[in-house]
Amino acid sequence: MFEMDFFAREGSDNVKLKHVPLTNLGCESDFVKLSLITFSDGSITVRTHSRKIVVSMDKLLKISSFTDLSEDEKLKKWKWARCSKEVAQVKKKKLEQLNFASEKENVQRATGT
Repeated sequence: MFEMDFFAREGSDNVKLKHVPLTNLGCESDFVKLSLITFSDGSITVRTHSRKIVVSMDKLLKISSFTDLSEDEKLKKWKWARCSKEVAQVKKKKLEQLNFASEKENVQRATGT
């Protein structure tokens, strides 16, 4: 690395850079997940990408409290996660937040701020 023009300069900066990591494994890991999802599924929406990443990160499909359930119980859990009152409330709040953000953006455009 010190053979590059940027790092070839003499000075105390090189001492500071000596222990700086050359990669960012967290970000690289996220890009790999996104790439794998993209290439495995072809053309899917950002929402689907997001949902797949959430499921893969929270490891729901790997924990024993879920894997030990019967198929019927798993289906009930999935149905609850899509259709329960709690989920409806979260969806409603999400829609309200999106509408609020949209209205705020429209006001900013109209007023030029």
